[in-house]
Amino acid sequence: MIMELLQLRYFYESAKTESFAKTAEKFMVPATSVSASVKRLEKELGCPLFTRSCNRIMLNEDGRTMFRSLHAVFNELDEAIGIFLHLPEDLQHGFGGVELRVHDDVDFLALVAAQAAHAGGSPW
Repeated sequence: MIMELLQLRYFYESAKTESFAKTAEKFMVPATSVSASVKRLEKELGCPLFTRSCNRIMLNEDGRTMFRSLHAVFNELDEAIGIFLHLPEDLQHGFGGVELRVHDDVDFLALVAAQAAHAGGSPW
């Protein structure tokens, strides 16, 4: 099982908005990419996370459980990233390199993240 952070982000944002299209808009990718990524996540987990009907998605019980778990995880992760991004540059280099991996179809996100990191902010 190879779950990716981006899959989890897409799921989390889609769960908040109940919309793959709104998530796609936020991440500046096609809605089909978000939907396919969430589908892969569901396949890897072995269970659906949303109930889908006519252009509408709603969390099911498993989805609500995953959402609650990810809420805590992403709060901690975003806080940790925020702390790191606000360290003086000489201290940042003391932590070693940061590797960012993305699929070919979402290379734009890597650029956004790199630009935000360079500017001292967070894209999320």
